[in-house]
Amino acid sequence: MQKTLKDWVDVLVQADLPVLEQTRQALRTLEKSPEVAGVQITAATLPDPMMVLKVMRMVNSGRVSGFSQPILTIEHAMMMNGLSASFMKMLSCPVLDEAAGPVTRAGLMTTAARACHAAYQARDWASMRLDMNVEEVYIAALMQELGEMALWSSAPEQMQALLKRRREVGAELAEQELFGFSLDELTLALAVAWNLPPLIASALRPADCELHPRARMVGVARRLARHAERGWHDEPVLQEVAALAEILRISPDDAAVRIHRTAVAAARHRPFAGVAPAATWLPMLPGPWPEEVEPAAVDPFGAVMAGIASHLDGTLHLNELMKLVFKGMRDCIGLKRVVFALLTQDRSQLRARFVVGAPEHAPLRQFQFDVRLPTLFGRMMGRQQAFWLNDEVRPKVEGLLDDEIRRTTAVSQFFVMTVAVHGKVIGMFYADRDDAALDADAYGKFKQLCTQASLGMAHLSR
Repeated sequence: MQKTLKDWVDVLVQADLPVLEQTRQALRTLEKSPEVAGVQITAATLPDPMMVLKVMRMVNSGRVSGFSQPILTIEHAMMMNGLSASFMKMLSCPVLDEAAGPVTRAGLMTTAARACHAAYQARDWASMRLDMNVEEVYIAALMQELGEMALWSSAPEQMQALLKRRREVGAELAEQELFGFSLDELTLALAVAWNLPPLIASALRPADCELHPRARMVGVARRLARHAERGWHDEPVLQEVAALAEILRISPDDAAVRIHRTAVAAARHRPFAGVAPAATWLPMLPGPWPEEVEPAAVDPFGAVMAGIASHLDGTLHLNELMKLVFKGMRDCIGLKRVVFALLTQDRSQLRARFVVGAPEHAPLRQFQFDVRLPTLFGRMMGRQQAFWLNDEVRPKVEGLLDDEIRRTTAVSQFFVMTVAVHGKVIGMFYADRDDAALDADAYGKFKQLCTQASLGMAHLSR
């Protein structure tokens, strides 16, 4: 039975969308600064639609609609919520690179890039109109893709199916077929449920757009950013250019110049990894869009292994090597939480160097063990070897699983493999699927990746 709009809202309203890693890093730096200004937090937050949503929900969800003024800007939100409390909540968000698989990442990045393009356009137009609160207009445009972002985070398989169906029958019909409602209707419902600033919802209501130029302007930005993803010469784009010219009271040619200039600025100032910005298509001449060809099937795991192998000449740094290994473990094998730990100089402690997939305050992030003790991890330090803890072997090693291992891992199954460089163990990989079961195929690929990583580190150490 197909879920209704209310069913989806009930599910998605609880979701915590993952934010961009660069946003979290920028905010962490600001948190440590002895003097931080609201304008700095605003600059770090505004390019990330998911983080902006986090802030707007944080300060507006508890507000009684109609009885108190909405919080419209990031700086006002910081002031109302307090810096310490705001940083704590903002930095507790899941991070896209760690919390999401490749399908979700690609979908969210594409949607976020589109939302940012719309926001850049709306901000430029608001500035030209001498709007009293340009940031409110920017945020309203940035939040116009809420429904799609939420679905990419919670239902990536359905969104993949929607993308394919959109290409066949168009967005409106595809959304009705697969969900029974439009994604704009979902965005509107979520904006109301979260009590977000009213301009976000107004821009999605045709009646409001007829009455209010600001709402109409945000709506134009939303539609323009969507159409421009498939080129700048189609009739729908030209219609939005004409609509903007009417709002700004300028000629269509002047409106087009302004739009194109802003599209280039958006592409330069906010690149999203793996996403071609709409400005890419500006030099293209008018004509039909090329038929989309299904990409040839690739072996992602083999590509990661080959990527590591191609750098066994010492050209890869440790951080880059770990990024490849973790990509293979998470995206290709389906492992969720991964740790790479190194032995201390005196070889008495095993301490985490890199951790992905674990929440900010999870015990796994404090992965550290005394390997002099007669525990499972201590016993493994003698040579390069792998172990799969599962229900079958657990009775045989129960005595080697001390309280610290149980508390830190907090799962019934995990993989571990020590890493040796030039015959000497230097550390260990740990991986699990949280509470989900592991399998033999994953174990085999885990061991292959760890072995390849050992080879890579042997070359790094020279």
